[in-house]
Amino acid sequence: EFIRRLRGEQRFESIEALIAQIHRDIQATREVLQNEP
Repeated sequence: EFIRRLRGEQRFESIEALIAQIHRDIQATREVLQNEP
């Protein structure tokens, strides 16, 4: 079930920037799911 969009599409300057964003996305996803009834 779709709950909410975390962010739009992005281009990344490096693989390191992509990996860092993936980690932020994981944390944001955990926060969203913890707040769902």
